[in-house]
Amino acid sequence: MQTSLHTLHQKLIGLGIMPSTWQTIVECAVVVHRKKGQPLTYYHGDFFFITEGLLKQEYTGPSATDIERFLPAGSPCFATWSEEHQPDFIALEDAVLLRITGQSLQQIRHDHPSFVVPLGSLYEEWSDMLKVRMQLLAIPKKERGPAFRKRFGALTGYIPLKDLAVYLSVSPSYLGKHR
Repeated sequence: MQTSLHTLHQKLIGLGIMPSTWQTIVECAVVVHRKKGQPLTYYHGDFFFITEGLLKQEYTGPSATDIERFLPAGSPCFATWSEEHQPDFIALEDAVLLRITGQSLQQIRHDHPSFVVPLGSLYEEWSDMLKVRMQLLAIPKKERGPAFRKRFGALTGYIPLKDLAVYLSVSPSYLGKHR
């Protein structure tokens, strides 16, 4: 747990967290382990911080599955959904996460108003991950794979070809030909 807390603490120090707020987070955070292929159990409003491993966020719709984000170590993860869209978070590699329940997160925000700024920065990072995908989908198909590799480097070695193809909205065979 100490290693996971240290990783989150370093991230939050960079965002200006107050020591008293950090102490409250330490009291609320729980370590969650997920083996490769295992889904993440969560409730609406939960916050996770990935300290080790890699997850994907996918939605299963009426006609297809869509992958919205890949979440490597160091990434924030906000469990939000609407009635129509409930995401699944699945470990692509063994993963260790810190979890703060939605209720605890609300209490921290209430008791430590200054936490709104670092929390907002984490949420912005979370949102930016989706913006990156939209930017990738806006370029020609043949450029998506190279652009992903340029942006995410070594991460591509841990993502199955079929998942990367779904994320980039191309077929696995197309992606394989244009690697």
